[in-house]
Amino acid sequence: MRVDYFKALKFAIEAHKGQLRKHTGAPFVIHPIRVAESLDYEYQRVVALLHDVIEDCDVSQVELNSEFGAEVAKDVLLLTHAKGVTYKQYIKDIADSGNMDVIQVKIRDILDNITDHPSEHMLKKSVWALEELSK
Repeated sequence: MRVDYFKALKFAIEAHKGQLRKHTGAPFVIHPIRVAESLDYEYQRVVALLHDVIEDCDVSQVELNSEFGAEVAKDVLLLTHAKGVTYKQYIKDIADSGNMDVIQVKIRDILDNITDHPSEHMLKKSVWALEELSK
């Protein structure tokens, strides 16, 4: 299945409708758009646009599989921080996957999140995660 950036963009806008960024009050969808635009490859951009829809919206892996194919759905699921999983384990799981598309999306996600909320805690957590993902 061919990945389609504009289909993913439309899907992300609809899925995140009404959501706001916690620290800025901006429409949430601006975040996945910025992450997507920081990447070089269309596949990574599609995954970036969708990276928060399972975690933050009423979207399932099955729905993503139907709309975008099994590979996109699998990669978005890997980027989903599941309830009950520590942040440290979540980042280690992404790093250990060896999936460079997912790793690149997560690196850009972290960098974009820092711009919204550059607290000392966020910076410390982000530096650790970036180092882990860059091994």
